[in-house]
Amino acid sequence: LWRHLKHTSSTASDLSEDEFQKEKERLTTELHLLIQKRNEQRDHLIAFKERSSYRRTMPVENLNPFYEQLKLQNKQVMSTVYKSLKKLIEAQENIHKLNQKISLYSNLHSRLMVEKNLTKMSITRKRESKEVHIDWALIEKYLVDLNQNGKDEQEQPGLQSEVNVTKGYARRWSLVGNVAYPMETHFMMQSFTYCIHAAMYSPTLKI
Repeated sequence: LWRHLKHTSSTASDLSEDEFQKEKERLTTELHLLIQKRNEQRDHLIAFKERSSYRRTMPVENLNPFYEQLKLQNKQVMSTVYKSLKKLIEAQENIHKLNQKISLYSNLHSRLMVEKNLTKMSITRKRESKEVHIDWALIEKYLVDLNQNGKDEQEQPGLQSEVNVTKGYARRWSLVGNVAYPMETHFMMQSFTYCIHAAMYSPTLKI
């Protein structure tokens, strides 16, 4: 531009007034255009610097056009994970409760089995005791009859025979009773032996 102005000034004396005026206008127009262009470039430079500064301070997500979509997907995934963890915790609690119920029912079953066995043993003992009482009543009746038959002293040989028969019955009953209920048999055999001796030596004994 300055070269052009210098060249123009050197040749200004050689130009006519009209040509000089035209040349002046042309140069003025070019100067305005150059100033306008310079201002535009300056504005662009300022805007570029501002954009660069804004980009440096701007959050990263605003630079990514898919950030909102990614953010939404991440939110959905985290929600699914949270629900899955919640269901997992509920499942673990349910499993713990089921284990407690299983343990309770197992203990209850064991107690029921123990009570069942105890009840069965009690029923068996009652049945055996009933059988013992029946046998004892029969023996007692037999001894009463034997005592009545022994009142007559003249029938002492017959009484001795009855006593021998009674002893044989007692031995057989003892062999059978020892298998079913040994303790009751031992006690009853002692009583039975005492009654036999009483019948043998005291014919008038009343039972």
